[in-house]
Amino acid sequence: MTWAPRRALSEVAKIEFGERVTRRVHGGTKFPVFGGGGETFRIDRWNRENCMIVSRFGMSETCVRRVMGRFFLNDSGLSVLVRPETGLLQPFLDQYLLSMQPEIFAMGTGAAQKNLDSRQFQEILVPVPSLAEQQRIVAKLDEVDAGLRTLSERLDAELLRSAEVRLSVVGELFASASGTPTALGELLDIQNGYAFESEHFTPSAPIGLIRIRDLKRGTVTETGYEGTYDLAYLVKAGDLLIGMDGEFRCYTWKGAPALLNQRVCRLHKFREDVDPRFVLHGINTHLAQIEAETGFTTVKHLSSRTIKEISFELPALAEQQRIVAKVEEVQSACAEISANIQRRKAKAGELRRSVLAAAFRGDL
Repeated sequence: MTWAPRRALSEVAKIEFGERVTRRVHGGTKFPVFGGGGETFRIDRWNRENCMIVSRFGMSETCVRRVMGRFFLNDSGLSVLVRPETGLLQPFLDQYLLSMQPEIFAMGTGAAQKNLDSRQFQEILVPVPSLAEQQRIVAKLDEVDAGLRTLSERLDAELLRSAEVRLSVVGELFASASGTPTALGELLDIQNGYAFESEHFTPSAPIGLIRIRDLKRGTVTETGYEGTYDLAYLVKAGDLLIGMDGEFRCYTWKGAPALLNQRVCRLHKFREDVDPRFVLHGINTHLAQIEAETGFTTVKHLSSRTIKEISFELPALAEQQRIVAKVEEVQSACAEISANIQRRKAKAGELRRSVLAAAFRGDL
């Protein structure tokens, strides 16, 4: 490349590691703690402000990110500060590191988790064009970023409007349902999960173990169980499950057969005049209200007794099925809107990456 001379990163910048802290010893409320990923907890002091950080341990593909405001960088991350005498601008270096994110991620070593090879990182060759050229490139990239932020905000607003429309339509449909108020416990049975022995937990087990963290995804489990078990606790695709700690919400299990762990319950054995999908689409409004009214010290807890006491307006089966069909029609339309928005966001991300690449080839 003849566009600009290159120098090793360690020559043009100071690489500063974060400091080890733990929630138990240092936990507080004021400043977020970052490593190589998102916020982990908060403490009452800070050591970085408005800067780019790079992941050292447990690297992901988004191993370079900008954190705004005052924060604390722990020892899982590092920051890079230009040496003023080199003539390199900090914003220029920050953008260059972002453009090098795939290459930096590839510097990770390790099978279980990728940890940054510091030697390779220090040897990254950084282009050092003239000050005027650096300023021109940074201004162009700032302009692109501003346009992409505007686009992202507009897409997020579209997504929010879609969700609001869906909730409004679903609410109206269930409000129009006329029937006898009936306690949920009279319409179905609730099965609490089993306290399987943790010594038999393993990711490689032949049968999955459904815990609360697995419900939102609803297709696979993070861990499995290799001990003996009662088939009564075997969950199959289509079963309705509720997490009983944290966020109260009903989900449909869509994955392979797996075991029902403690603090997850299953709604099953529905009365013949009850469409399970009607309960699925109607119960989350009730669960959200219960969650909002539930006090807590650390984590909110839900009991199967509380679920059984939820009062449902139960219309005739044919009316339940009509409402379900309408709800699923609206959800399908909203899902397509969401997918389209995600595609547009992905294209915007691709555009930014191509602009970054062009900038540091000297083609911008």
